[in-house]
Amino acid sequence: MLGQIFKDGIENTLNSKFNLNPFIFNNFIQKNKNELIQLFDNEELLNDLIKVINFLKKEKKLPLLIIYLDLFCSKFPNNYDAVLLLAKSSLMLGMFDAAENTLKKIPTKLYTTEHLKILSNLYFKRSDFEKCIKIIENIRKQSGLDKVNVLMMLDCLLRLRRFKDIENEIKNLSKVNIDECTKKLFFIKFDIAQNNFEIGLSKINEFEKNCKNIEEFNSLKFLILGKFKKYDEAIRCIEDNNKLLKNQDYGLFNLYLSNKNFKSGINFLYEATKDTDLENYFLSSGIKKWENQNLDNKSLIVYQGKGIALGDQIFFYRYINFLNKNFPNTKIIFCTFERLSYLFQSDKTKVIDLNKVDNIIKKPENIYFISLIGIFKKYHEKQNKFAILKFEKFLPFHQKKNDFWKDYFLKSNSKKKIGVNWKGNLKYAQDLYRSLDIHQLDEIINLKEMAFYNLNFDLSENETEYIDRKSNFKIIDNKLFSSEKNDAFIETIEILRNLDLIITTDTAMAHLAAALQIKVLLLLEYSPFWYWHNHEGQNYYQNDKIRIFNQIKPGDWQSVINQAKKYIGNL
Repeated sequence: MLGQIFKDGIENTLNSKFNLNPFIFNNFIQKNKNELIQLFDNEELLNDLIKVINFLKKEKKLPLLIIYLDLFCSKFPNNYDAVLLLAKSSLMLGMFDAAENTLKKIPTKLYTTEHLKILSNLYFKRSDFEKCIKIIENIRKQSGLDKVNVLMMLDCLLRLRRFKDIENEIKNLSKVNIDECTKKLFFIKFDIAQNNFEIGLSKINEFEKNCKNIEEFNSLKFLILGKFKKYDEAIRCIEDNNKLLKNQDYGLFNLYLSNKNFKSGINFLYEATKDTDLENYFLSSGIKKWENQNLDNKSLIVYQGKGIALGDQIFFYRYINFLNKNFPNTKIIFCTFERLSYLFQSDKTKVIDLNKVDNIIKKPENIYFISLIGIFKKYHEKQNKFAILKFEKFLPFHQKKNDFWKDYFLKSNSKKKIGVNWKGNLKYAQDLYRSLDIHQLDEIINLKEMAFYNLNFDLSENETEYIDRKSNFKIIDNKLFSSEKNDAFIETIEILRNLDLIITTDTAMAHLAAALQIKVLLLLEYSPFWYWHNHEGQNYYQNDKIRIFNQIKPGDWQSVINQAKKYIGNL
């Protein structure tokens, strides 16, 4: 019976009689996987499986190809050509963890240059730049330099701010066949990564109009224009290029919102963060999209959305609180990462991991779904005038941990205890411009009467050495944060509450500190993310303890350091 169902499914796929929903089909396959694998002892059914794999490979229908390939590889784990194809297909679909785990099934002694190229591409797309660099070095040992690995190496070094290494790698540009346009674009990226925005703007304005990499050119142009608050020009730069418009809606929404065009900004933000695959899964499971239907005695799944990081979730969580107040008989389910439950779960809101959504779909007729930004959009569609919903405190308090950290900091005899966070997540491309090099903090850290505590837990070797040289700069033992493996920021929140001041760039730490209503000194770009465009007294967290210091021109962090040093010196 099962064999016939599977055979009919293959036949219909080959004849394109209907489109299988990958989510539903994969659930069926996983539930019956062991039995199906045994059925492939039947030569006819095995041939059908191989036939549909070749068909889907040719048609580039990756979701279904991956499902069938996974079945084949489970039956024949030593067929490393199939395993490689599965890894490559998973990578193309953006399933990075699955791609890496699949590659690990191939003995490393069998790795060819092709395997290494897939691995380097995987690490690059996942922003594991250190790992990517090591793989590129291995590729070069096997097959030497080529255009791809030189450009990838340069981009990795750029994101890691390893500027001296870039100067050495640049020599390889002349050894491979890279066109002048690509070279010029990289040098502009190199300029602005070093905060030389005026040079970057000058070069982009002088750039020849016939550059063949027009999409990359315009991406760079709109980025630089935005940094100078030339929002109208930056928006036109994107809107004049249809292909760029489709790919840059995430950057475009920030330009619109920064330019106070809230209607367009919200629409682009909504489209940029909508998870179409997840929404199709909900719809295929019988869950309806919430379009203002009556929610009495219903459940509403609110999913975080693509690209919505922790800081964004903290900022927009006020709209979930709004739902709880206005729909008291509705069960709100926030779909995010399980380890964030400590931050967001309450008696009114249940947090479910993105990978465990199946567990709550029992009566789909009583469940609706919407994205977090979808709530934001719906709320403001009903407002005559744009005004961000007032913030309400929601972050938890842990008495026992608060007492521990209070005792911890009492051991210091310093006048003031200050937490410092100078960089964000390297996986976010814009982090290059919103973060500092630790050495730029020198004038602040040299205020000896203060005790500074590192709040950045992803330290490079260089950063660790810098902190170790400073007698008044402390690294808190990582062992004290073991509980954060399952409960994100459970220790950090109480640390922040027990410090006299938090100094931070625009990262999740800024949102945490602002939401806790504690004293925070925010170090920002000339043109920061739209959240922080208001005057500090009108900030969206209604936190009267926030002090905002902006660059006086793009890339000028020294002006920010000067303001911060003066402020801290007067504490």
